[in-house]
Amino acid sequence: MRHACRALLCLSTTMALLKPPTPGECFCGKTRISLIDADAIVSSSICHCSVCRRLCGAPFCANLLTPRSNVRIDIYGSPASVDDLTGLQTSKNVVRYRCTSCSSPSLATLKLGKQDLYALPLAAFPRPHPAKWAPQHHFHYSDRVMDVRDGLTKYTGRYLLSDECDDAGEVLAKGRLPGVGEEGVG
Repeated sequence: MRHACRALLCLSTTMALLKPPTPGECFCGKTRISLIDADAIVSSSICHCSVCRRLCGAPFCANLLTPRSNVRIDIYGSPASVDDLTGLQTSKNVVRYRCTSCSSPSLATLKLGKQDLYALPLAAFPRPHPAKWAPQHHFHYSDRVMDVRDGLTKYTGRYLLSDECDDAGEVLAKGRLPGVGEEGVG
């Protein structure tokens, strides 16, 4: 039985490696951000913080969170790194990167405790998106410039560290969820 399970695990790992990466790109096409495994998404969120709003020029932005090891960066088809993009440190744990030609948001690096993640703009990836990529919640909703009536969970501030609220921003519950440290998420 153990050999059968090990063989099945090996087969599923091989199948994941055989799937082509899921590419997303900037406005001009110079910078391509590819997900090696489209199913390895930690979260999909909608952020209403003033920094995201100002940097993306919209009332909110939707991002995918994934481990850094799950992302491949290419510039004009050649392997690259964040060092080849224009970076801006916007907080202690977040650096946002843009294409050097068209200035489209390409990704952000996030340090959450011991996790190193990338936040990728959902809009950089062509539709249809996998169902797993549908946004799961809103955060920094108290900073919103418009109400969003979509039935998703909303947090007044940082994800899992702040109160939940309704579509109009009225607080529903108090307190931090168990097991979430001071650094929070987002």
